Amino acid sequence: MELKNKITFSFLWNILLMGISFLNNILITHILLPEERGEYVFFISNATLLNTILSIGLFSSVVYFGSSQKANINRMFFSMSLLFLSLVFITFFVVYFGEHFTSFSFLFSSENLLYLIIVNVFFTLFSSLLSSILLSQQKINEFNIVQLISPVLMGLLFIIFQFKEGSYDADYLVKLYTASLFFTLLVAIYFVFIKHRLVALEWHVLNFNEFKAILAFGLFNFVSDIVQFLNYRIDYWFVKLYVSSEALGIYSFSSILSQLIWVLPSAISTVLFPWVASLGQQHEKKEEIMLIAKIILLICLIGGLLGIVLLKIFIPIFFSLKYADAVFYYSILIIGTIPYCYSKLYASVIAGMNKISVNFKASLLGFCITLVLNFTLTKYYGAIGASVTSVISYIASTLVIVLFISREWNVSVFKMFWIDRNDIKYLATRLKKKSI
Repeated sequence: MELKNKITFSFLWNILLMGISFLNNILITHILLPEERGEYVFFISNATLLNTILSIGLFSSVVYFGSSQKANINRMFFSMSLLFLSLVFITFFVVYFGEHFTSFSFLFSSENLLYLIIVNVFFTLFSSLLSSILLSQQKINEFNIVQLISPVLMGLLFIIFQFKEGSYDADYLVKLYTASLFFTLLVAIYFVFIKHRLVALEWHVLNFNEFKAILAFGLFNFVSDIVQFLNYRIDYWFVKLYVSSEALGIYSFSSILSQLIWVLPSAISTVLFPWVASLGQQHEKKEEIMLIAKIILLICLIGGLLGIVLLKIFIPIFFSLKYADAVFYYSILIIGTIPYCYSKLYASVIAGMNKISVNFKASLLGFCITLVLNFTLTKYYGAIGASVTSVISYIASTLVIVLFISREWNVSVFKMFWIDRNDIKYLATRLKKKSI
């Protein structure tokens, strides 16, 4: 399948995912009060962080080594499965015996959530591992279907709740969310083991040198992923700490809405990472990638600004008026999330070039800015300070990525952003040949 077709299909799937996520956000505001929504989002953020920690960045390793055919998929699957099972069991025992020495009540309103998070992470780790295998073999549609299962199931449940009398709290929705991840895992198992038979049920593990190379690649991504996740979500902890769960519910809502424009660069990144890895570092596709990046940035700019207008109209209609302040926070956050679209797209290209240290430096800079400014701006200015902090962090990370690509590909920063006459001619030629 041509790159253009893969990007188109991935984009359409991600548009569908964005629409479902947007609908879920509308519905959940009618189910939970801002305080309960804050607890629900806080659980998912903690579960995602734990999943990121336990994955050790190995999902990216599976995609890279699988795409470039530098390691056997079968051996990678069994090696990673054994490792993840061990890490999940260790985590369980740490939590179980740790309860005798300390209390985790500061994290969650219910002790049940502490153990649910481990089940949640187990399902997520293995569905993500199987998704990485699908992506490494460029099974893009199957990969996107797996990403849709949990949001679709939760959306259907949210719709049912609209017509069903009763009160629901964060604990109840977390249990349903964890169940939806189980079904996600089942679908991933079907695609990998039954439909495409990408992995055979034969016990083979990586040798020491293979595992060492994969782990080295993964550890760099691991640190980068941890830092990047904290850069995205650490503001949630600060808003909860310095303000309240109610403020977190409103702020997290605006943060999620502002990040919806990432659906397009994320869709294309899903395709570009394995594609660039399969081409090798020396390739002649720089013009195509730069043109795609420029178009994506323009679309994100238009979509992000349009979102301000639409939210002012639709929040009073579709959402609770208690979330009206989300428009103001969104208007600030969008200043940073628009240029970050550029960063997300090029980060996948850099990873495919095996220059992951650059992504790490960009994420680390953003995280340091986020950490320092949250201790000051968020402490004194609440959610407004958290919004400004995120903007500064996103722009700083984007600059690191842009300057590296400019130097590596020997193009000016201006050329990377400006769509000139040559770009239009190049696009027209490619579209005629249907070969972009």
